[in-house]
Parts: sequence; structure tokens; C-alpha cells
Amino acid sequence: MIGWLRRIFGGHGPSIYSREEFSDEQYDPETQELILSSFDLLEHITNKGEALDSERLVNHFFSGEPANVQRSIPVFQDMLYLTDIHEPHLLHVVGRATLSRSWVEMTIPKMCRIAGEFELNYDGWDCGPEIGPNDQPIILD
Repeated sequence: MIGWLRRIFGGHGPSIYSREEFSDEQYDPETQELILSSFDLLEHITNKGEALDSERLVNHFFSGEPANVQRSIPVFQDMLYLTDIHEPHLLHVVGRATLSRSWVEMTIPKMCRIAGEFELNYDGWDCGPEIGPNDQPIILD
């Protein structure tokens, strides 16, 4: 569904770019592109008639050397994300969120920074349908 959103990002140094859309925050070009693509995804969701004010399951995807994948897991768990390793070099990070522009502006740069810190590639994110009040949390096998 959102293959166009997933891109591979490596670790990046300090940004020299600034975008007015993101207040005074500065991002490297790849993070800026991912943020703008995420805004497009939010628009796509609302154009389908879905509301953004409901909580959803959000999946983040990372790849890298197996040792770096393993080193990053405690950081995500400390942030209350569930983690799953499909293959030694692939990390799937799952959380719940209510999507919004501010969520994108806060979460995507954070994921890119974590990826850079652990020498991982942030391959992007996707989301599931709205989570109902009686839905149980997902447990990864």
C-alpha cells in the first residue's frame, strides 16, 4: 500500500537545511523527504474517508548489521515499543499512535536519529486500521 513511502536512510551528520514547514527545526534532506511523504500518507488516509483522530497500530522498519539491530532493541523497548526481528538484519518496531502532522514531525525525525545512532537504515513506516476500544494489544511471535 505505501511502498512509495519506504526509503532507506543511513546515519547522517548535522543538518544545514531548514524548512519553514517544520518551524525552526533543521533536518537533513532525506528526513525532510520522509516527513513530506508522511504528510502525503496522512492526506491519503483522510481522502479515503478515514479519521486521523483514532488510535492505530504503527509499524516502523529498520535494517542493518545484526549486532546493531540487537543493540538498538532496548532503546525501543524503553520507549514502550514492541520489537520483532524477522531476520537478523531486519527490525520491526510496533507501537500505537494517533496520527497527525505533529506526530509525524515528532516521530519521524526521532526514528531517523535512532537509526543514525545505531548505524541502521530507517526504511519507513506504515499503519493499520483504526483500533477499537475493545481491541487487544497485538503480540508478536
